[in-house]
Amino acid sequence: MYKFCNRIVAIFLFLFVVSCGGGNSGMAENTNFSRPDISDSNESLISQESRLVFNEDDLDRITALMEAASEHYFLTGVYLYPVTPSMDEWQLLTAAGFVFVSTIPDNILIELSNSQLLDLSLTHPLHPSMLAFEHFYVYIERFSGFANALSYLLTLPDAPEFLLNEYLATPVDPIVETEKLGGDDWKNAFLEALLSREDMLTPLSANELFLTNFSEKFSYKVEHHILDDNSEPSVYSYYLVQAAAMVAAPLLKDAGILSNIDGNGDVLPRYSMFATQEVVDLLTRDDGTLYVSYFYRYLAGLTDDYVRTL
Repeated sequence: MYKFCNRIVAIFLFLFVVSCGGGNSGMAENTNFSRPDISDSNESLISQESRLVFNEDDLDRITALMEAASEHYFLTGVYLYPVTPSMDEWQLLTAAGFVFVSTIPDNILIELSNSQLLDLSLTHPLHPSMLAFEHFYVYIERFSGFANALSYLLTLPDAPEFLLNEYLATPVDPIVETEKLGGDDWKNAFLEALLSREDMLTPLSANELFLTNFSEKFSYKVEHHILDDNSEPSVYSYYLVQAAAMVAAPLLKDAGILSNIDGNGDVLPRYSMFATQEVVDLLTRDDGTLYVSYFYRYLAGLTDDYVRTL
């Protein structure tokens, strides 16, 4: 029942995420970091194209939390999202309001360190909306359209080196609370999704340290999140493994190990994978259905073989 409710909430958030994320814009292309000025709080909130709260009587309550978050930053140097799903005030917001209160003010955004920007990207209140997406790469594209901490981080010249170092320094740490995102396992997956961008991954295709580290993490994630009968899969398990596939697929295509052409002779999208009939036969159950879990293990095996050849 809990998972079903999660899905309903995610679909509700998805309706707004799609409308504000904007089509197929790439992660690096969105440079709109701003949040409307809240100095004249009530007027600003009411004047938005979409109403941000269901009841105008709650405007003062939300505005006070937003102002308190800014004041807390200037006192401590730490920015915390003013409203999160665990708070009663979250229920007062519309879908547009979710995004509005989760957007960091410009004057604070430009002062944040790379580590702070990454932490705020990892803990963004709207991550549960990924449950409305079939593919993790589609979610990440949409997410980068409204999460201004991530959008800003990706424009910084030292972002590729910073993200790589963060990834190499992050161990695999299984999720303890299976219905929540957190820990090093989530951080690894998020970083893999970012490093899979073509401008970042191309230079890494010859980086043996990165490839070895990635291969070990990919194999571990497949075994722990999908194939381990003693482990309870998280509702996010497939997304975490899909993040690794976002790195593996382009690498294996470029190396000629995976096909870049589908059965009709058309070029496949960057993260799409075309399984040959041999692979399909390998993964087909007796009842004719595909054992998708083993496809990820197969992909992890190919990646491991690729790394061994370096």
